[in-house]
Amino acid sequence: MIRRLFSAILFFICLLFAPFNAVASADIFNLIIRPGVTQNEIDNVNLALNTTKEMIKDYGFVLNERINVVLTSDKEDYKNALIEYFHYSEALAEKEANISGGESSTKEPIVIIRGSDRLDKYKAEAFRVLPHEIFHQVQRQYGKQTNVPIWFDEGTPEAFRYIAQVKAGITSKEIAFQDPLARLNMYVKLTHNSLPNPETLNEATWRDCMSKKIPVYPLATLMVLHLTGDNFTKIQEVYRLMHENVSWSRAFTKVFDVTPNDFYKDVMEKINFEIEHS
Repeated sequence: MIRRLFSAILFFICLLFAPFNAVASADIFNLIIRPGVTQNEIDNVNLALNTTKEMIKDYGFVLNERINVVLTSDKEDYKNALIEYFHYSEALAEKEANISGGESSTKEPIVIIRGSDRLDKYKAEAFRVLPHEIFHQVQRQYGKQTNVPIWFDEGTPEAFRYIAQVKAGITSKEIAFQDPLARLNMYVKLTHNSLPNPETLNEATWRDCMSKKIPVYPLATLMVLHLTGDNFTKIQEVYRLMHENVSWSRAFTKVFDVTPNDFYKDVMEKINFEIEHS
């Protein structure tokens, strides 16, 4: 009797302090299809979702909420969905619809994807935005910290979507990983500027990122890919530690066995060398 009572108490203590009520991998996503979406768009999005689901499972991420993925039919429907689900103003929704192909809520488990002719025709289009936005949901569910640098906050979703393309057979690893380098090379040639120091990237606004005044996305992507290659297991370890209230810098140093500053120096030397010889 005492043994049973002790076991029951131990069980409820484990439930009380468990960090996540894990969602079964088959139930990670709930696809909401709005009127006017084509079957090809649905098929292409499902391919991206299935690939992303397997990656989340393989890399050890655990989610406690099912993610609602809203697939819209076109730019106008995307704008309306932003108003409906995210409560954007008409003006803000119009701006977002003109510049983004998808968006992840920072408060709820919702991702909205814009339908298009390209999404109807090309599988690769489903991987351009969806895995990135899904990874922002992973970040949200693990608990985003305010001290995470922008290169890590945006670089991990971008690297995740490149890896998803490779996993799905959309492109080869060599071609996928050359894309951010080519974008950086183009930035250097067109602007005649050197690459920004990673420590100064946090001065960039989201608008700077979208306008490409500062090459945040390609630089951040390459930095993460230099850390991980095509295996996100250590990235999961960083987010797990941050979920346990370990600061980003301490989690980074513990997992990768290098301080952020030492990593910045090393990785920028490598990236600048790659640009010079590409």
